[in-house]
Amino acid sequence: MKKLSIIIPVYKVKDFVAECVDSIISQTCDHSLLECIFVDDCTPDNSMDIVNDIIEGYRRGGGSMTFKTLRHEKNQGLSAARNTGMAQAEGEFIMFADSDDFLYPDSISTFLAYHDRYPDADIIVGNYHDERQNAPGFNIGSHEVVKDNDYLYVGKLKVWTAWNYMVRRSVVESHGVRFENGIYYEDNLFNYFLMSAVNHAVVFPEKTYFYRKNASGIISDVNRDKINKSVRDYLKIIGVMSDHTEGRYYIGKSMSIFFLSINLKNYIREHEAEITDVSDKKRLLDSSNRRLIMSNLRRGHPLLFLLSLMLVNPFHLLTRLRLVRRYFNSIAALYWRPALTYNKLLHRA
Repeated sequence: MKKLSIIIPVYKVKDFVAECVDSIISQTCDHSLLECIFVDDCTPDNSMDIVNDIIEGYRRGGGSMTFKTLRHEKNQGLSAARNTGMAQAEGEFIMFADSDDFLYPDSISTFLAYHDRYPDADIIVGNYHDERQNAPGFNIGSHEVVKDNDYLYVGKLKVWTAWNYMVRRSVVESHGVRFENGIYYEDNLFNYFLMSAVNHAVVFPEKTYFYRKNASGIISDVNRDKINKSVRDYLKIIGVMSDHTEGRYYIGKSMSIFFLSINLKNYIREHEAEITDVSDKKRLLDSSNRRLIMSNLRRGHPLLFLLSLMLVNPFHLLTRLRLVRRYFNSIAALYWRPALTYNKLLHRA
């Protein structure tokens, strides 16, 4: 069995994919431990020609990494491509990378070194460089062993993307975690279910991934259709999350819903003129917000209840204040951190 399967969807990335593939075949680790799975999501450009040329050159040079190239007969989107890759993965661990990003040369060696140090960890999360922010993703000075997965949902250790972590494949398969097809922000929903399934998480500070600002991506390329789809998908994700708050890590899960709801409320306000049936969208979001508020109250989380009131007017008006916007995450932490401490004490008693 391979130690790690790296899954890379490919669609309209001819300007970036060579750098991505080169970064994989330039890894300093033992290449015989790796398989790399490229999923051609029916890309209309020559991206896969570039991939295949580099792979062929690597093989002629005697490289020991295993490659698989899979193809969709029609474009199905990022979620479906990742799911296709997972279905064919054979590694003990799986990792996702986007084909317009790249890995640093020692990335996989660093992951494997932490795996050797913490062999029971189900998920090992690397740091990354965010091109948009020109800053690292995790602001931590040393690695942290996460003993409470609530911290994987919120705070400085929140895992918000599907790339740049390696997770035990048996955990993903046994819990049936898959990406929801056809939606934006699919990482949020995937991680929502994954982070409650894993045990023994490790987050480390070394940067192993370069996250590129792609001008054709969802975040950068904004138009009326994408705005409306974003709102619909946000509402769908929040609804699914709200239906699955049972079990462990309620505080982390509820905070995920809270932050997504705050983001959507602000997004609707910012793009109100472009949103179709905006009144209906607002009513759906208000209904979801009331559901979260009452859930926090019924479950006996008074601090989370007070925080969630910021989802409704007049309390939400506070989020328009510049000072509140600037320090919103810190303000929220004044509520969820004590709530988490109280919850630990309650269950320890």
